[in-house]
Amino acid sequence: MMPALDEFVTAIVFSFLTTLILAFTAFRYRYTPGTKYFIMTMFMCAIMSLASLGEILSTDLHTKLVWRNIQQIPLFSFPVFILAFVLDYLGKHSFLTLKRMILLALPNILYILFIYTDGYHHWMRNGVQTASTGNVELTTVEITGLSLAFIIYNNALNFAAFTIFALNFRNTSTYNKTPYLLLLIGLALPVFFAVIRPFLPVGIWSSTAVSFIPSSLLLFLGLMKFRLLSLWPVAKDTIIENLKDGIVLIDKEDTIIEMNFHAREWLQNRAGVSGTLQTGTNLYSLLNPLPEVQTFIAAKQKGQLEIHLVTKEEETYFDVSMFPIAGRNGQTTGFLIMVTDITADKTAKNLLWEQAVTDPLTRLPNRQYFFEQAEKVKEGDRDSEISFILLDIDDFKKINDTYGHHIGDEVLIRFSKMLQQMDIPYRIAARLGGEEFALLLTGTAREDTRSYGEYVCREIAGSPISISDKLSITVTVSLGISSDTAGSASIERMYREADAVLYYSKRHGKNQVSFHT
Repeated sequence: MMPALDEFVTAIVFSFLTTLILAFTAFRYRYTPGTKYFIMTMFMCAIMSLASLGEILSTDLHTKLVWRNIQQIPLFSFPVFILAFVLDYLGKHSFLTLKRMILLALPNILYILFIYTDGYHHWMRNGVQTASTGNVELTTVEITGLSLAFIIYNNALNFAAFTIFALNFRNTSTYNKTPYLLLLIGLALPVFFAVIRPFLPVGIWSSTAVSFIPSSLLLFLGLMKFRLLSLWPVAKDTIIENLKDGIVLIDKEDTIIEMNFHAREWLQNRAGVSGTLQTGTNLYSLLNPLPEVQTFIAAKQKGQLEIHLVTKEEETYFDVSMFPIAGRNGQTTGFLIMVTDITADKTAKNLLWEQAVTDPLTRLPNRQYFFEQAEKVKEGDRDSEISFILLDIDDFKKINDTYGHHIGDEVLIRFSKMLQQMDIPYRIAARLGGEEFALLLTGTAREDTRSYGEYVCREIAGSPISISDKLSITVTVSLGISSDTAGSASIERMYREADAVLYYSKRHGKNQVSFHT
């Protein structure tokens, strides 16, 4: 039974009112992901309905063709908005750029331009005529191959939107699967009707405007009734962008899938990476300035790497962590890379460590550090000769009593610098406490060690310490030396031996070297 004109009109008016009501109702939720593109789609559907109504009610072919051409604008805008709806809803904003959407819409824009200029070139239509269905006169068009290509592309955009949304379905929580399924079916219906429309008998449901009603209602329900579902895409995007850590998501081929601002800032400004930092770029090839990170990523396994970056402006430390991401089948599908700036923590730890092992006055290693390192040196080279040289500034108490402790401190500071600058192959130099200092030598014969000790005495005695323009203080130093083979040596024993012969030097004139035998 052929539909009557009033049935067609009623169905199309219903379609117009439905899509218009859905658009205005959704407007209050326009900041929900995807909703603004849903609203645009509904307005396009409303325009489509009005143009369809105009075509049916017109009596001459020319007017019908005018209304038919108007229908092409929403018909070829609809897939672009649906694709934007999907990308916005899923939080894939890196893909949803104005430039990309214009490029995707370019064939559709050309189609509309060609349709409106078809009277001059006839590239899109071979013929236009009317056909009666009951008491309804419809326009039938014989399309060209070029027009068919544009129509296929338009439907491909619809299919792409549906496919992207469908592929994300498996990542949806069980709680959200029902509303997600509503949206998925709503996206599937335009693709379904595009496929079956050529095989449908002429009737109300063969009208494109009317066929949009089920899809519009399902999308509206999926967005509005279950709009809590849409919180996750925007929340995820907000969380990632506001994390202090750099976040990079790559696939198994090291292609960048997602990257937040902090990751870009680190790669460009801290790591010195040049090149295009965007989705689709190979991360491994960008990391040539950081070969250790390249090796770390190439391992393709969970791990952690600390890197130290030094530039003219700053010194920074970063922690790079990599976590495999497995699909539902348990197979690794990609990797999450996190870059954390640990400079503050590292600096604080280094400062604490330095304070723990360094003499605060002279900045030389302190007693504890000296003995710890001496043990490590001894264990690392057990066959070498090892020598413990103990130094003590002579009559240092007189300096404090005569000039004050602040001058005494200055003497200690300058003495330590003189000691460090001497031509002696020491492994460690330290202040053990008060005016007592120590040197550790390895691989030096006893005769040479004695010569170095005598050299220290001469240099110190012959180099007055300049405190100011008006004050220079000459000091001397007494030394005690103990030597042994590292394998059989005891650092504590050598210290006691050096200390004993040091005081032998003190008791027998000072400013001299005594060697333990």
